[in-house]
Amino acid sequence: MSRQDIRKRVCKCAGQLFAEKGYVSPVDLLVKMNTILVSLREFAKSMELKPSVTVYMSWGKVPKQRLRFSKYGSPHVEEMYATHYARPNKARKTGNG
Repeated sequence: MSRQDIRKRVCKCAGQLFAEKGYVSPVDLLVKMNTILVSLREFAKSMELKPSVTVYMSWGKVPKQRLRFSKYGSPHVEEMYATHYARPNKARKTGNG
């Protein structure tokens, strides 16, 4: 996908979100463009990176609660957004010598 194709898709999805909600946010845009997450997972697999699910919590003066990235809280989508990819432990360098 070229940069121009990405721009067109972003504009289309952003326009849809604006029509639906009256505003556009980066997280909403990423949720709407789910192929980004699939592509990231494919890249990580090709690089033999290890997936690790992270829990994102709210912060500040409000009571802590788990953040939700998808409109309906789909477990699969939530896991995709909360997954980080890193080199397996054996390939990491340590600062201990």
